[in-house]
Amino acid sequence: MRSRNVIWVSILFFLFISGCNDKKKRAQFDEMRLITKSTVSVETTADGNRYYLYKDVSYLSLDRPEKMDIYIPFGKPDKDSGFAAVIAIHGGGWREGHKSRLINRTCAEAIVEKGYAVFCPDYLLNTNDKMAWPVNIYDCKTAVRYVRKVSRFYNIDPQRIGVMGNSAGGHLALLAGFSGDNKKLDSGGLYKDHSSQVKCIVNIYGVPDVREWGSDAFVKDPSSKGSGEILALASPVTHLSKDSPPVLTIHGDKDALVPLKLSKDLAKQLSANNVEHEFVVVRGGAHAFTLYPDILNSLTDLRSHVIKFLDKHLK
Repeated sequence: MRSRNVIWVSILFFLFISGCNDKKKRAQFDEMRLITKSTVSVETTADGNRYYLYKDVSYLSLDRPEKMDIYIPFGKPDKDSGFAAVIAIHGGGWREGHKSRLINRTCAEAIVEKGYAVFCPDYLLNTNDKMAWPVNIYDCKTAVRYVRKVSRFYNIDPQRIGVMGNSAGGHLALLAGFSGDNKKLDSGGLYKDHSSQVKCIVNIYGVPDVREWGSDAFVKDPSSKGSGEILALASPVTHLSKDSPPVLTIHGDKDALVPLKLSKDLAKQLSANNVEHEFVVVRGGAHAFTLYPDILNSLTDLRSHVIKFLDKHLK
């Protein structure tokens, strides 16, 4: 694997900051210089297409261990404005998983080889001692704002950003997408001079309502004082409106962990609000499948569904 230090990022920041003398500007420069310091390698997808991988980028504050992997297409964007981008959020029941797990990596590779930049963030997870809410959604919305913050350095079009996720990541993708610039859910995190709104959402067997499923996993004691308010705020469907971005939902009819009924109910609510959406039911599909044909999705190739949807709303 060929790897090198990304010196040009620091050079670009130096050009940007030159001439700025006030302390605030310089503090912003120091922060950005540090969080974009990484190494880049040229990787190859399963279909033999090359892409640039920026590994373990610090997109949060420097004391946070959670990092981000960034996949950039190997070639020029098809628009002068830059690549369209997708934030891909991993699953794991809000308490496990990571940005580089197989499901996330294969989803990212399926998208990057079609000309999309893909940003895969880690986020705070639940532990036995502490629940991650609301930092987990702050992190995901920070990831959206981060993409806009560094858009010109990665050749990204900040107006063409989508979000996707599987399982718990699907929940966070829906929540981030439906809540837009919601004041409560945007009250934490970084880069608040940028918007956290997205153009579309890909929800892969995610949880649209944690009150219906997932309350025990999401908060420690769903019956404790204040948990009802937390679960309502954390449920994507409570933020759904006629102005919500388009949604593609993919769900297996043999999913034993997240019932298909939740996605059916979401589709009904999207229709009731006249929100453009697509619903793909994978016959024989269980939980935790990838976009590539595998045993868990009954050898169904789901890449074309996702790419067609992204092309429609981001290209």
